[in-house]
Amino acid sequence: MDLARKEGVLGQDPLLNQCFDSVAYAQHHMAKYGLSTTDHGYAARNGQEIIYEYSQPEQGPEMTM
Repeated sequence: MDLARKEGVLGQDPLLNQCFDSVAYAQHHMAKYGLSTTDHGYAARNGQEIIYEYSQPEQGPEMTM
């Protein structure tokens, strides 16, 4: 609903706010801008090959016995 309010689709009308399908609106918005869901949020394609890059956790001092 925040997206619809931000874009001026929803106003002060409480009936419209109750009837508004925010899931369908968000799905339409994602399709319109070519967004895909990921484990971390949303991603947009720029036409190039997807390259997955992951950082390695820092190696700190370890204790052994």
